[in-house]
Amino acid sequence: MGADIRLVLILVVGLVAVVVAVRFYGAWRWRNETASLVSRLDAGREAVRPVVVDFTELETLPVPVQRYLRPVLKPGAQLLAGARLQPTGTMNMSEDGEHWRPFIVEQLVVTRRPGSPASRSRSTTRLPPAGAWPRAN
Repeated sequence: MGADIRLVLILVVGLVAVVVAVRFYGAWRWRNETASLVSRLDAGREAVRPVVVDFTELETLPVPVQRYLRPVLKPGAQLLAGARLQPTGTMNMSEDGEHWRPFIVEQLVVTRRPGSPASRSRSTTRLPPAGAWPRAN
């Protein structure tokens, strides 16, 4: 009987070790793959043109977009090539109850990523179709 308990204990410990190892490997691989994607995105990013805010560039945009951008942009201010955002909050993970879980997201936003419609156009004011910018891995 003692040998049976010892065998079960060894199997349980082995199974737990495998589960822990797989979790650590998955987390390590996720971090490395994400870092690789971000590096490729950064390496292929095109320079922002123009470098500073120029309101003549807004003239080709729809009127509601111009109305939004004119008050928030300052003439001559440097344009951003990208930003790292880290939104946090809680998300209800249940369809029919209250099961709120915290989350932290790191998001990289670039204005002229390789292959984007804006990088192929002559004007930096042309925007891609709605929903074309977000990317998740």
